[in-house]
Amino acid sequence: MRTGVVYRQGRTRDVSDAEMAGREQCNGIILKILAVVLPIGFTYFLYSSEKYFFDQQVAFDAVEPLVVDVPDPARPLSSVTEGALVHVAAESFASTVTDADFGLTIDGGVSLHRNTEYCQWDEHSRTECETCTREGSDGKSESYDCNCQETYEYVKAWRSHRVLSIGFDQAANHHNPMRDPFPHRRMHASDAEAGQFHIDHAVMSAVRAPSRGLAYSYNSKPIPPGVLEKVFAYIFGERPPPRFEDTRKLRAFEVSDAHVHHNFIYTNTREGWFFSPQAEETWFRVLRGFGQFLEGSAMDWQIGDLYDMYNGCTAGDIRVNFQVADPRSLSVVAKAVGTQDFAAGAGVIDLVPYTAPNGFKVAIAHAGMHHVTDMFDNESAEARKTCYYARAMMVVAGFCASFLMQAAFGCAEVELAFAPRALLSLGCAQLLVSAVWCVVWGTGDLAVWATGVAGALLMGLGAFGVADASAQPQKKSQ
Repeated sequence: MRTGVVYRQGRTRDVSDAEMAGREQCNGIILKILAVVLPIGFTYFLYSSEKYFFDQQVAFDAVEPLVVDVPDPARPLSSVTEGALVHVAAESFASTVTDADFGLTIDGGVSLHRNTEYCQWDEHSRTECETCTREGSDGKSESYDCNCQETYEYVKAWRSHRVLSIGFDQAANHHNPMRDPFPHRRMHASDAEAGQFHIDHAVMSAVRAPSRGLAYSYNSKPIPPGVLEKVFAYIFGERPPPRFEDTRKLRAFEVSDAHVHHNFIYTNTREGWFFSPQAEETWFRVLRGFGQFLEGSAMDWQIGDLYDMYNGCTAGDIRVNFQVADPRSLSVVAKAVGTQDFAAGAGVIDLVPYTAPNGFKVAIAHAGMHHVTDMFDNESAEARKTCYYARAMMVVAGFCASFLMQAAFGCAEVELAFAPRALLSLGCAQLLVSAVWCVVWGTGDLAVWATGVAGALLMGLGAFGVADASAQPQKKSQ
């Protein structure tokens, strides 16, 4: 599996004045579309985040006093009744997490994240223009870009996403296959057991646990890090060491769908890559060669092509590695089901999501040994953090709404990037700024006032939120 980054320079072409004007018009249309879409999207994100946080706090306030603590998961207390909300902290537990596509089974894992990367070309362009002058419609001279030339550049590397190459300037010579048999995916354990408790998959899907790389080696012997990894570790700090499994556990992979039908092989690397080469059919290779002839790239040989032959991946290659969360201990807050059967000597107690009076599902699983109050506090902190992100995004939405109002009412003389206005907008004072505009420019257009009101409203939401944490019910601790 080759990992080198390949650079190629494409052609340079002249760009006409009409095309430049069309691009500016197209960019204006795109900006107006974004001015509509982004405020709507950010507003929905803020609403959903705040609503989740509000519902969560109401649910936690109602159910936290009802939690029954289980000191020893191997011997549940008699006070654990059917349907009770219990807190189980297990110093050890048994679980397996699997990826059926690759035939992998990881003992002790609670979650497994499949990370897929694709070898793809990406196109970049740069435009260089001269500055010319002309007489405008008002009789005054104005400057504009002229004699423009555009140069295309192509970079081939491993990427976390696929790149559509049909719109490239030289699409045939830089074609990206779109195959994606095994995209990114996160899997969770469905058979976790802590003492006499079986943890349902729905509870494990909400687990919070640190992850580390997964690799295979002979007799699980650790593969030492490379020089670059040591340098990065010295600069940015050590990362959790990978988990090394015995290569004999890959026997199920040899009969898996990934190996049999998609030609994945294991590469014996510290990163644990599974690699699948791109196999291009003969008829498509001929068709692509004809396309290269038409676009003039058939005989375009460059120094980068020599490096490509030595260490460049082939567009369409796929590689996959895994991150596993395998904590030694686990703490869970969930609903106990099946206590009557357990008391009769049959089966185990299932831990499933608990439905609070307001309909919120309470299912908390954290790596490590944690007190029930700390678990509720941590979940609250995570939800509050999401609200802060959503509120910050509303600042961007405020600028988008301002641009939308200016475009709708034709207030082109009001520049979006006017520095004093930007500073005051961050202080949620666009209304005051719009009033200043009226004095400075001598205009009393409704658009200016509406711009200030809309921006102030959206940024006010971003600064304070629609359901601030200070207004939430106070949680009670046991």
